[in-house]
Amino acid sequence: MSSSLQDEANRATEMLRGKVVKRIWRHRDGALGIEFEDGARLFADVTQTGLELSVTGVNDESVRKSSPNIRTSCTAEVSNR
Repeated sequence: MSSSLQDEANRATEMLRGKVVKRIWRHRDGALGIEFEDGARLFADVTQTGLELSVTGVNDESVRKSSPNIRTSCTAEVSNR
């Protein structure tokens, strides 16, 4: 795995650490949504070049203080090469 993909994975891991899953749904073919109890969401979508991950709704002040370089929303595209 390239370092940029690993960085994106690490960022998503930190953003979602300790969260409790509320529901999982399929909003279209090739896509998955996961909603957490606090309202944060993780979306995974298949693209022509791999997999796109998107994390939204993370407003946890402790995450921002402990990891100031983590955005409260991130998108990563994982290549299928």
